[in-house]
Amino acid sequence: MPQPLMERLARGPLIADGAMGTLLFSRGIGFDQCFDALNRTKPQLIESIHREYLLAGAELIETNTFNANRIILARHGLADQAATINRAAVALAREAAGDRAFVAGAVGPSGVKHGIASASERRLARFALAEQIDTLVLAGVDAIVIETFTSILEMEMAIDVAKELTFTARVLTGEEAAEQWQQVFARAQQAGLLLEQIRGVTSDGAKGLARYLATTLTGVSHQRCVFHLWRTLTSELTARLNEMKAPT
Repeated sequence: MPQPLMERLARGPLIADGAMGTLLFSRGIGFDQCFDALNRTKPQLIESIHREYLLAGAELIETNTFNANRIILARHGLADQAATINRAAVALAREAAGDRAFVAGAVGPSGVKHGIASASERRLARFALAEQIDTLVLAGVDAIVIETFTSILEMEMAIDVAKELTFTARVLTGEEAAEQWQQVFARAQQAGLLLEQIRGVTSDGAKGLARYLATTLTGVSHQRCVFHLWRTLTSELTARLNEMKAPT
């Protein structure tokens, strides 16, 4: 991860953007369409959403690449355009951000169901994620966001790929059920993930995570945890998360 972003994170909370897909749907793009392909077919729309988030105060924006790996793109007949779509997404985000904000490459699940996948299917998933992460990094993102993974096994694999190809993965987002958060923390720490920012959780997930933090970190109230979950963890809370022992 480039040093300027690390320096900025060390100074305190970093305001990131919000959902891309929700806004695209609200503007007439159906869920049956490939949102990632819009980087090429409707670039003005994608860039305008980036700019709206920047005007709202975002200091970091994510590329429109949540499903831009070749496995999911293949469902739309776009597998051979994976690299082109990811590069276009970075260019749009960079154009909008200029020197005002950082750009993170959004990486979602591969589309392979890891719980029941064969070894060959998992190898294919790893390749697809590696290809996407490598393309995003070469295109010039400041960070990789491993986002909304529901399989801990796949999350670990994505972290491992990011560490191999680029820099230490620093951002985790997810929609795990409340009772899974303790396991997520332990496994994420074991995989070497530093929990700098937690975004995009569902209400149930947020409540469960907040309850877990409140019982694990002394002196941190449930309400304070919920507040930071919807924005970003403070440097103090982040430091305490990194120092705590993995739950048993």
